[in-house]
Order: sequence, then structure tokens, then C-alpha cells
Amino acid sequence: MPTGLQARWLTWVASQPEESNPVSDPTGEFCARGQAGDLWLVAGTFGGTARRSCTVPAGRSIAGPVLNLWEASRADCAAFLNNAQGRVLVDGRPVEAARVDAESVSFTGVAGNTVTGRAGTARTVTCGLWFTVPPLAPGDHSLTIAGATEGFSLRVEYALTVTG
Repeated sequence: MPTGLQARWLTWVASQPEESNPVSDPTGEFCARGQAGDLWLVAGTFGGTARRSCTVPAGRSIAGPVLNLWEASRADCAAFLNNAQGRVLVDGRPVEAARVDAESVSFTGVAGNTVTGRAGTARTVTCGLWFTVPPLAPGDHSLTIAGATEGFSLRVEYALTVTG
């Protein structure tokens, strides 16, 4: 897992107000907002299912959580991860997800974001099951993220077009 992935992902999610947030985006309309650098970040949902279509530049790894928890305590993270189960498929092939135990991170958000609701830098404890996929060849690909823990489940199907 890339160093600082949880903080980078939280900054990405918190950099958008609720109406264009990648976690609540049902179609993928907003998946390119705030993308920068060597990683293309993806998101689950706040529960339930979504089908998203995204265009990804060639040469970028894809990363995100299968399940994650923020604004948590270390004890919350331990309980969350004890029951967490997840699966990631790329073009029908399984991708390993790594368990990331409680970690204190700093991130920056805009007003009205779904993480803190306010602008500025924040600190939180976060944890989860995370994955990284090496850069995909140009063309069409599928990415499926499915996860569950006590009282919560999600499934997101991405139709990815990698441009080269």
C-alpha cells in the first residue's frame, strides 16, 4: 500500500462538497475531480450499491478502500476490522486487500464535505481494508469493490476506460 494512502484518500474525499463527493456519486460523474499524481483514487459508498463509469489516464495505479472507518478510536477500529470482509475484482480476477489498523492521519477539506463538514486541516483515526492495482493497459476494464462488516455493506461496480 502506498505510504500515506489513507490521508491522501481522506483529503481527496474531503476536497469536494457533499453534492459532488466521490463517495456519494452514484454514476462516476465526479470521479475525476481532485485526481492528481501517480494514483487514481476510487471510493466505495456510504452503504448500498453504485455503478460508476470513469476515464482513467494510462500509467496510474488505482487505489482505495474496500471498507474504511474514520473519526474512530483505536478500539472502534479493532471491532470494525474484526468483522470486516471484502473482495476486489479487476476484470474478474481477485486483487488482494490489505488490513490497515488504526492510524492517526491529517487531511484537509472544504466547507460542506462529508468527512468533517468544515474547511481546514483535521486529524482523525482511520482504518480499513485497502487495495492498490498496478496501472492497467489502455482499454475497457471492470473494477468491483464489495465489503461488509457488522451492520454495513457496500458494492460498487466501476466501468473503467483507461486512455493511453
